[in-house]
Amino acid sequence: MPPFLVLTPSLRRLSDGSFFRTAFPVFLRGCAALGVVAALYGSYLLWKGPSGGEGFNFFLALLLAQLLILALGLTALNVFWVRAADCDELPEAGASVTPAVAVALRAFGEVAAAAQVLGGLAIAVLGWLGQPYVAARIFGPIWMAPGSSGVVAILSGCVYGFVLLAGSYFVAEQATARYQTLTRSPGAR
Repeated sequence: MPPFLVLTPSLRRLSDGSFFRTAFPVFLRGCAALGVVAALYGSYLLWKGPSGGEGFNFFLALLLAQLLILALGLTALNVFWVRAADCDELPEAGASVTPAVAVALRAFGEVAAAAQVLGGLAIAVLGWLGQPYVAARIFGPIWMAPGSSGVVAILSGCVYGFVLLAGSYFVAEQATARYQTLTRSPGAR
Protein backbone atom coordinates (compact mmCIF):
# COMPACT_ATOMS: atom_id res chain seq x y z
CA MET A 1 0.00 0.00 0.00
CA PRO A 2 1.41 3.45 -0.89
CA PRO A 3 2.64 5.48 2.11
CA PHE A 4 0.57 8.56 1.19
CA LEU A 5 -2.70 6.74 1.96
CA VAL A 6 -2.75 7.86 5.58
CA LEU A 7 -6.52 7.73 6.02
CA THR A 8 -6.83 4.04 5.26
CA PRO A 9 -7.02 2.85 8.91
CA SER A 10 -9.55 5.56 9.78
CA LEU A 11 -11.71 4.76 6.79
CA ARG A 12 -11.61 1.06 7.66
CA ARG A 13 -12.73 1.86 11.22
CA LEU A 14 -15.64 3.84 9.76
CA SER A 15 -16.54 1.05 7.36
CA ASP A 16 -16.48 -1.78 9.88
CA GLY A 17 -18.38 0.30 12.46
CA SER A 18 -15.71 0.17 15.18
CA PHE A 19 -15.50 3.97 15.19
CA PHE A 20 -19.21 4.26 15.96
CA ARG A 21 -19.05 1.62 18.69
CA THR A 22 -16.53 3.92 20.37
CA ALA A 23 -17.99 7.33 19.44
CA PHE A 24 -21.64 6.87 20.42
CA PRO A 25 -21.00 5.88 24.05
CA VAL A 26 -18.61 8.82 24.41
CA PHE A 27 -21.20 11.14 22.84
CA LEU A 28 -23.97 9.91 25.15
CA ARG A 29 -21.76 10.24 28.23
CA GLY A 30 -20.97 13.77 27.08
CA CYS A 31 -24.71 14.43 26.85
CA ALA A 32 -25.05 13.13 30.42
CA ALA A 33 -22.43 15.63 31.57
CA LEU A 34 -24.14 18.41 29.62
CA GLY A 35 -27.44 17.50 31.29
CA VAL A 36 -25.85 18.04 34.70
CA VAL A 37 -24.28 21.32 33.56
CA ALA A 38 -27.63 22.47 32.14
CA ALA A 39 -29.37 21.66 35.44
CA LEU A 40 -26.75 23.64 37.36
CA TYR A 41 -27.05 26.56 34.95
CA GLY A 42 -30.85 26.43 35.22
CA SER A 43 -30.49 26.53 38.99
CA TYR A 44 -28.23 29.56 38.70
CA LEU A 45 -30.74 31.37 36.47
CA LEU A 46 -33.56 30.48 38.83
CA TRP A 47 -31.90 31.94 41.92
CA LYS A 48 -30.19 34.85 40.16
CA GLY A 49 -33.13 37.26 40.24
CA PRO A 50 -34.90 37.14 43.62
CA SER A 51 -34.18 39.97 46.01
CA GLY A 52 -35.42 38.23 49.14
CA GLY A 53 -38.50 40.33 49.85
CA GLU A 54 -40.99 38.30 47.82
CA GLY A 55 -42.49 36.21 50.62
CA PHE A 56 -42.71 32.59 51.66
CA ASN A 57 -44.80 31.37 48.68
CA PHE A 58 -42.22 32.78 46.30
CA PHE A 59 -39.39 31.05 48.15
CA LEU A 60 -41.39 27.79 48.24
CA ALA A 61 -42.06 28.07 44.51
CA LEU A 62 -38.36 28.62 43.79
CA LEU A 63 -37.43 25.68 46.00
CA LEU A 64 -39.91 23.41 44.22
CA ALA A 65 -38.67 24.59 40.81
CA GLN A 66 -35.11 23.91 42.01
CA LEU A 67 -36.02 20.35 42.97
CA LEU A 68 -37.68 19.73 39.60
CA ILE A 69 -34.68 21.12 37.71
CA LEU A 70 -32.35 18.87 39.68
CA ALA A 71 -34.70 15.91 39.07
CA LEU A 72 -34.50 16.57 35.33
CA GLY A 73 -30.70 16.82 35.47
CA LEU A 74 -30.52 13.54 37.38
CA THR A 75 -32.91 11.92 34.89
CA ALA A 76 -30.77 13.08 31.96
CA LEU A 77 -27.63 11.82 33.68
CA ASN A 78 -29.18 8.40 34.30
CA VAL A 79 -30.79 7.97 30.89
CA PHE A 80 -27.73 8.99 28.88
CA TRP A 81 -25.37 6.95 31.05
CA VAL A 82 -27.51 3.80 30.80
CA ARG A 83 -27.95 4.24 27.05
CA ALA A 84 -24.18 4.71 26.66
CA ALA A 85 -23.75 1.35 28.38
CA ASP A 86 -26.32 -0.06 25.93
CA CYS A 87 -24.17 1.21 23.06
CA ASP A 88 -21.11 -0.41 24.64
CA GLU A 89 -22.96 -3.75 24.61
CA LEU A 90 -23.88 -3.65 20.93
CA PRO A 91 -22.57 -6.66 19.01
CA GLU A 92 -19.31 -6.34 17.13
CA ALA A 93 -20.96 -7.15 13.81
CA GLY A 94 -20.15 -4.77 10.98
CA ALA A 95 -22.00 -1.54 10.26
CA SER A 96 -23.28 -0.91 13.77
CA VAL A 97 -24.23 2.70 13.08
CA THR A 98 -27.98 2.04 12.88
CA PRO A 99 -28.33 0.27 16.25
CA ALA A 100 -26.25 2.98 17.93
CA VAL A 101 -28.41 5.71 16.36
CA ALA A 102 -31.52 3.85 17.55
CA VAL A 103 -30.17 3.78 21.12
CA ALA A 104 -29.37 7.51 20.93
CA LEU A 105 -32.85 8.30 19.58
CA ARG A 106 -34.43 6.43 22.47
CA ALA A 107 -32.26 8.32 24.95
CA PHE A 108 -33.16 11.74 23.58
CA GLY A 109 -36.84 10.80 23.47
CA GLU A 110 -36.74 9.62 27.08
CA VAL A 111 -35.08 12.83 28.30
CA ALA A 112 -37.44 15.03 26.25
CA ALA A 113 -40.45 13.15 27.65
CA ALA A 114 -39.18 13.58 31.21
CA ALA A 115 -38.66 17.30 30.55
CA GLN A 116 -42.24 17.66 29.32
CA VAL A 117 -43.75 15.81 32.27
CA LEU A 118 -41.65 17.63 34.88
CA GLY A 119 -42.24 20.95 33.12
CA GLY A 120 -46.01 20.47 33.18
CA LEU A 121 -45.86 19.56 36.85
CA ALA A 122 -43.70 22.61 37.62
CA ILE A 123 -46.01 24.98 35.77
CA ALA A 124 -49.04 23.59 37.57
CA VAL A 125 -47.60 23.72 41.06
CA LEU A 126 -46.04 27.15 40.57
CA GLY A 127 -49.39 28.45 39.35
CA TRP A 128 -51.17 26.91 42.32
CA LEU A 129 -48.71 28.60 44.66
CA GLY A 130 -49.62 31.90 43.04
CA GLN A 131 -46.24 32.31 41.39
CA PRO A 132 -46.86 32.23 37.62
CA TYR A 133 -43.90 34.60 37.09
CA VAL A 134 -41.55 31.92 38.46
CA ALA A 135 -42.95 29.58 35.80
CA ALA A 136 -42.49 32.38 33.26
CA ARG A 137 -38.83 32.71 34.28
CA ILE A 138 -38.31 29.03 33.47
CA PHE A 139 -40.74 28.34 30.61
CA GLY A 140 -41.41 31.70 29.00
CA PRO A 141 -43.93 34.56 29.28
CA ILE A 142 -46.90 32.54 28.01
CA TRP A 143 -47.31 31.15 31.54
CA MET A 144 -47.68 34.63 33.07
CA ALA A 145 -51.39 34.64 32.29
CA PRO A 146 -53.33 34.45 35.55
CA GLY A 147 -55.70 31.54 35.76
CA SER A 148 -53.52 29.15 33.76
CA SER A 149 -54.98 25.82 34.72
CA GLY A 150 -52.55 23.54 36.51
CA VAL A 151 -54.47 20.46 35.48
CA VAL A 152 -54.13 21.47 31.82
CA ALA A 153 -50.38 21.98 32.30
CA ILE A 154 -49.97 18.55 33.88
CA LEU A 155 -52.09 16.81 31.24
CA SER A 156 -50.42 18.60 28.33
CA GLY A 157 -46.99 17.81 29.79
CA CYS A 158 -47.92 14.13 30.04
CA VAL A 159 -49.42 14.06 26.54
CA TYR A 160 -46.46 15.85 24.94
CA GLY A 161 -44.08 13.61 26.86
CA PHE A 162 -45.88 10.49 25.65
CA VAL A 163 -45.89 11.73 22.05
CA LEU A 164 -42.16 12.50 22.19
CA LEU A 165 -41.37 9.15 23.79
CA ALA A 166 -43.54 7.16 21.39
CA GLY A 167 -42.21 9.10 18.40
CA SER A 168 -38.58 8.53 19.31
CA TYR A 169 -39.18 4.83 19.96
CA PHE A 170 -41.10 4.52 16.68
CA VAL A 171 -38.28 6.10 14.66
CA ALA A 172 -35.71 3.96 16.49
CA GLU A 173 -37.72 0.79 15.84
CA GLN A 174 -38.10 1.66 12.16
CA ALA A 175 -34.37 2.18 11.82
CA THR A 176 -33.66 -1.07 13.65
CA ALA A 177 -36.19 -3.01 11.56
CA ARG A 178 -34.67 -1.68 8.35
CA TYR A 179 -31.18 -2.56 9.63
CA GLN A 180 -32.26 -6.11 10.52
CA THR A 181 -33.87 -6.54 7.10
CA LEU A 182 -30.68 -5.46 5.36
CA THR A 183 -28.42 -7.66 7.47
CA ARG A 184 -30.57 -10.79 7.10
CA SER A 185 -30.82 -10.64 3.34
CA PRO A 186 -27.64 -9.20 1.80
CA GLY A 187 -29.14 -9.09 -1.69
CA ALA A 188 -32.12 -6.94 -0.60
CA ARG A 189 -30.26 -3.64 -0.94
